[in-house]
Amino acid sequence: MSIPIELLDLHHIDRPIFVVMALLYLMLGSVTLVVAKRFNGDRHIQLRAQVYSWWRIFPVVSAALLFYPMGIVGLALLICTLAAIELAQYTPYLSHGFIFKALLMIVINLTFYYFGMLGNIAILCLVGLILTLLFIFIKNRHKTTLLWGVFSLTLLLFLVLVGLINMPLATKNNADWLLYLFAVTALNDIGQFIFGKTLGRKKIVPNISPNKTWIGLFGGICLSMIVSLSLGLYLNLADWQVLVILSLLLALAGFFGDISFSAAKRAMGIKDFSNLIPGHGGILDRVDSLTMTAPILYLLLLIIY
Repeated sequence: MSIPIELLDLHHIDRPIFVVMALLYLMLGSVTLVVAKRFNGDRHIQLRAQVYSWWRIFPVVSAALLFYPMGIVGLALLICTLAAIELAQYTPYLSHGFIFKALLMIVINLTFYYFGMLGNIAILCLVGLILTLLFIFIKNRHKTTLLWGVFSLTLLLFLVLVGLINMPLATKNNADWLLYLFAVTALNDIGQFIFGKTLGRKKIVPNISPNKTWIGLFGGICLSMIVSLSLGLYLNLADWQVLVILSLLLALAGFFGDISFSAAKRAMGIKDFSNLIPGHGGILDRVDSLTMTAPILYLLLLIIY
């Protein structure tokens, strides 16, 4: 079976995206060098692990953008699959295999529906699977509401990422907006973490997320604004006023996404969903902000365009 040539053709990607990716890798390299030299004590082990892990995350996201649109669909499927695996370990009274297969079938049906392969049949299957899972989670009351809520947000992320592919925007390539989304969300997280760890003192919600500080939040907002303006203007996405508003709303959305997942983990009595990504935790620990920033960006773009 041969791979369609259009899936391997990179001519549909605008040249500015390659420039932006190169700059992001250069920025990551600079941060890595600074962290390696200045934060080399035992106190900053988590900081180093988190920064180094971005070298695993960046190539995956870069490949998804380069092989747009199928790369984005594949990335969304990967996120949902890993999320299902992580959540299955917290349901000891149920069949892990059944839950995983059911959740995976939801994602597959959504993909088929998007590409028009199954039409309304996919929606019927989707509704049936959701109702079945909902019944099981209701019967198994401890932790299940939280698990369902977390996966629902992850599933919403899948829908938004796939929806952004076909969204009729005032740009030539919707991959530009996806790059913008990933960059602003990631650098907001990095800014909050680094500023919070190095300069933060006063906690925002110590009972939910002790590492969240006001300085960290402010640093994340500032870094998001810088990235939003520089990237948005370079890719000609919107006027600077719109980009400033987007950066502020996305930074706050990312913060609340992180807090929401932290609250769920605290209620479940766990620190991380898994140890898949050193310094970050599991895939759900990494996409917590994205589950909020992606829908917010999608809604804002619907309003703008």
